[in-house]
Amino acid sequence: MRLYFDNNVYNRLFDDLSVPRNREEAQAVEGLFEKVVVGEVELYGSFVLELENSRLSQILRRERVGALISLARSRVERDAALLARAEWLQRGGLRKYDALHLAAAERAEVDYFVTCDDRLLKEARRIGVVETVTPLELFDKEVF
Repeated sequence: MRLYFDNNVYNRLFDDLSVPRNREEAQAVEGLFEKVVVGEVELYGSFVLELENSRLSQILRRERVGALISLARSRVERDAALLARAEWLQRGGLRKYDALHLAAAERAEVDYFVTCDDRLLKEARRIGVVETVTPLELFDKEVF
């Protein structure tokens, strides 16, 4: 199975885990990373993940998220076609970075784009570019 994680999925592990939703999603994300490490899941990254991570102000968090991003099997590079696709998605209602992530996931031909962002989830499903799920939904699908 091929997955692309939105930036917020990497960051979920470092969010306030006293919030029930954060805690539940973090547990699912940990499970997904375990699958990545043992090779049951192929994780794809991108230049946009690295760009967003480089903007984190918390150094320790930036380093930890960067280590997780480095687990990706392959990295989607920036090129004119991907930027044009992202621009098209943006015109469809997505925010800039969300459009870039979806364009990268589409380029990687992943099975699932995983996000913790409710707005992005709704918009991605409306557009229908890549099957988009939350970490919890992915486990509910019992694809493992």
